[in-house]
Amino acid sequence: MDYMALLRLENRLCIAAGEESWLAPELSRWVEAGARVRLFASPEAPFGTQEGVEWIRRPYRSGDLQGAFLALCALPLPQAADFCAEAEEAHVLFYASALTQRSSFILPRRIERSPLLIALSTSGFSEEVEELAASEIAQRIGPEYGEAAAILGELQPLIEAHLPDRTFRTQVLSSLAGDLVEAVHVGVPDHARALARNTISSYDPALQKTWGEERS
Repeated sequence: MDYMALLRLENRLCIAAGEESWLAPELSRWVEAGARVRLFASPEAPFGTQEGVEWIRRPYRSGDLQGAFLALCALPLPQAADFCAEAEEAHVLFYASALTQRSSFILPRRIERSPLLIALSTSGFSEEVEELAASEIAQRIGPEYGEAAAILGELQPLIEAHLPDRTFRTQVLSSLAGDLVEAVHVGVPDHARALARNTISSYDPALQKTWGEERS
């Protein structure tokens, strides 16, 4: 069974090598995550000029992984095997499409409702089940979930000021989350934002201290 985590790539060097089309969206995601992105591929590779991507217009060669944190390999065999060996020796996290079982991570199926990100994987057991689950979740979880999360993110200073007790904060926000999602879903995001702000502002931090003392 695999272990799933989200990586913070800001200012980290991420390297891709090869010309397979699946690399293009991954490069874009790296850029969005704030990574330093470097691509090794021939000038004829099917990639348009992409802001934030340093394109070295030549094939990958030994030594190109120096300083990398994360790497993607879209090279055929036997070049992919050499890439994997170098990544392993340098302790670089890597995925190679030609050698998925040797790779140190896999690329999960993604559902994006920014800033909400849902990742799905069956650890290689069944792509069909992954696809079915992703389809059902995508139908159930709409953009309103991401918008509700963004609203609460905007209000973090207010949340910290009015809800200093973590347990109490969790109770309040858990109750509020459903109302926010519903308000955004029916097309009144301004109402959702006002609802969140008014609800959070209504709590007196001093009362939470008393509440916490009573619980203990």
